Amino acid sequence: MAHRSLSAGAFALVLLQCGSPGQQQAAPNRAQPASGEVDQQSELLLRPAAGDTGDEEIAGVLLALDDGWSDQARLALGRARDPRVKAFAGQMLEHRGLTSEAVTSLEPDPVESPLSEAVDSETGRAYARLLAEGWRRFDESFLDEQIRSFEDALTLIDERLMPRAQDEEIETLLADYSAGVSAQLERARELRVLLE
Repeated sequence: MAHRSLSAGAFALVLLQCGSPGQQQAAPNRAQPASGEVDQQSELLLRPAAGDTGDEEIAGVLLALDDGWSDQARLALGRARDPRVKAFAGQMLEHRGLTSEAVTSLEPDPVESPLSEAVDSETGRAYARLLAEGWRRFDESFLDEQIRSFEDALTLIDERLMPRAQDEEIETLLADYSAGVSAQLERARELRVLLE
């Protein structure tokens, strides 16, 4: 089995450091929502489902979260006005890169599942909402999206993924991932208060 080199300490360190943000924004590789589509993330992601979260699917869910959050962070690097929000977006990208590297180094390989597809769909809708947001409120909207998404991800990890993890390495990765998302959630909340 492949061993990953990402530790909880490295996870926390990435979150505390200010990444050097790039200047380009990338469009996500997912379909945009139909107009009038209702945001149903809690219903889709948090309802119990049988058999869709083996270790391979858990890794796929983490990659889907990372891909969606990376797209949103790149958008924020190009649109955010407040330098603290841009720095936070840069930290998100750095964190996502390390996490994706750790997930893809695991065996078995990550696979898509109905849950990872639901995560991908929701992060795509969040990206579309941010893309439609005006310049004046972009920073606040970006942080609001991240806070909501991080809270939902932590619930997803605690209630659906962690109980179904079979391999010790996946359990460790989920614990590290949860700690990293928790730290980012607290930072997003702090920044949101500062912007008021």
